Order: sequence, then structure tokens, then C-alpha cells
Amino acid sequence: MSQADQDIAVEASLKTTGLGSAAVFDDGVVPTIDLSASDKSQVAEQLWQAATKVGFFSVVGHGIPQSVIDDAFGASENFFAQPLEDKKTQSPGDMKSNAGK
Repeated sequence: MSQADQDIAVEASLKTTGLGSAAVFDDGVVPTIDLSASDKSQVAEQLWQAATKVGFFSVVGHGIPQSVIDDAFGASENFFAQPLEDKKTQSPGDMKSNAGK
């Protein structure tokens, strides 16, 4: 069984247990989409449905090495651990024009 299949099986089992995402969402599952599937139009449709009906999703089969993912989370953790004043100096734009005020 591939890693993607294992990940999907875990999500499916959570739906029946009421744990994980099932404890939060009415239908009990965060959509898990396998990007390595051969039918790309089906993948696109699954992404669209998940994004428009649930608002988010989990992807498997993306081919990104775990070390790259770990490095990205580490960089994020390091950034947010900085004092606010240091983070403000790294803003790409004027803080007053931030649409997320």
C-alpha cells in the first residue's frame, strides 16, 4: 500500500471513530486529495469541491520530500518566535495597507 493510500485510510478511519477532523466537522472528514492520481481532471474537481464546500483540504502524493516540509515549518516557527518589532521590519509592504487589519 502506498503512503498516499495509507494516509487516505487513516482519514477514513477517523471518520468512523469521531477523532481528529471528525470531532470538528459535520461530515467527519477533511477531504484528502491524492495529487499523484492519473486522472488530473478528477483531481482538479476534487480540489474545487473541497475548496468551495469545506474551505480546505489535505493533499497526499504531492512528491514534496518530508525534509522540505519540516524546513518550511521550522522557518515559520523561527519567524513567529521573533519579537513583533523584528517581524514588522520584514513586512513586504506598508503595514497600514495590509488588507487583513
